[in-house]
Amino acid sequence: MFDGKYFASFLAIDDESGVESYKVKEGGSETVVKGNTYVLRDQTLNGVISVNAIDMAGNEKVVIQTTSSSPVFK
Repeated sequence: MFDGKYFASFLAIDDESGVESYKVKEGGSETVVKGNTYVLRDQTLNGVISVNAIDMAGNEKVVIQTTSSSPVFK
């Protein structure tokens, strides 16, 4: 999966308006993704990522996680 690279997988549920997208911040970069997976740029797993779930109404919920303390899948 993903050519053997490490990735983050996430899921958010919004019963009222639905989830529109996710905003992933890793290091100094930010990426908006429509799906629920993101291939990590830092494959050493030493970084910190934050994931914002954005609903159809524009509300955001953020979760911050260090990659070194997370379950790791490759």
